[in-house]
Amino acid sequence: MSHDGRKKVETQDKRYQGRTELFHSELRKGNMSLNLKNSQLSDQGQYTCMISLGDWYDLAVIQLNMIAKGEEPSISLEHYEGNGIGLTCSSKGWYPKSQTVWLDSKGKNRTEKSDTTTTETPAGTFSTSSYIIVEPGVDSEISCKIIISALQLESESRILISGE
Repeated sequence: MSHDGRKKVETQDKRYQGRTELFHSELRKGNMSLNLKNSQLSDQGQYTCMISLGDWYDLAVIQLNMIAKGEEPSISLEHYEGNGIGLTCSSKGWYPKSQTVWLDSKGKNRTEKSDTTTTETPAGTFSTSSYIIVEPGVDSEISCKIIISALQLESESRILISGE
């Protein structure tokens, strides 16, 4: 976006048309902040702000990193397998790629082996599906937690299995 110091926008990249604006009341105070509306994963990247006045100019480089907290995970009963119950935990809309963990009632990782698949959607976000077989008896409360560790972002669902 290029601005001439008045309220008129001189040039603007078509990708950002109608989604950007300056805080005009702040310009006199030296605040050149740009508001980007309806952000998309494709907006992620490095941006350069150059301000010039006569022979003087200054540059600021900003890195825009996008994140998306996906849907709350849903746990479904798939089928009975031997004496155990097959459970699937699924969620979509995460960015960057997430990790799925199964927990017991005390919040500790379950010892059963799980099979997790993560796929990228056409929108660039990630969907995850994790399958586990839970044997009866030991702990009837099970949680599925979707995590993006580096961002301390998580969402959890819990299920209580009663009876034999």
